[in-house]
Amino acid sequence: MALKDIVGKLTEMNKQGNLADDSLRPVVEYQVTDHYSAKMKEIADHFRSMGMQSEARSIYGKMGAIKAGSNRMLAELGREEAEKAKTIEREMVGHGRSGYVPTGNLMRSIKAHTLEDGRVQIYPEAETKKGTEYGGYVEYGTRRHPTPEPYMYQSYKEMKPAVKQAVDNLMKGMSADG
Repeated sequence: MALKDIVGKLTEMNKQGNLADDSLRPVVEYQVTDHYSAKMKEIADHFRSMGMQSEARSIYGKMGAIKAGSNRMLAELGREEAEKAKTIEREMVGHGRSGYVPTGNLMRSIKAHTLEDGRVQIYPEAETKKGTEYGGYVEYGTRRHPTPEPYMYQSYKEMKPAVKQAVDNLMKGMSADG
């Protein structure tokens, strides 16, 4: 679904008063899906059963290296995404377009969060004095300020080449190890 379509739906829901506050947090998420370890373990176990201990150890080592490399890659992508989103928010948001007047609070609140399952989420946590998170209101617009300023979506788009490069580097590192 294109950003234009998402913004259109959110704008319509907003006009009708159908948006829950918690549905507005703009989040960029990175994760590595494990499609490899079960098959690698099966092969390593087969090598071990055939007496090929060093080959089995090598495969187990590769599994560990992929996991560790993936975690490092996700952490770095989260840090880079947060910095990119901060830069875009600082340069793009406000400035008379939407009516939102930036104070720096929203920009400073954008952080990467590593979840227990390994996913990394990047999102703002800025709140009003009454405790309402408002990052989504800036990202998607509101009735009072209908011009969306998609700083998180823009950072996500701009990070795509860096994500591809990070994955390519991880895979090159795995193949270069032997």
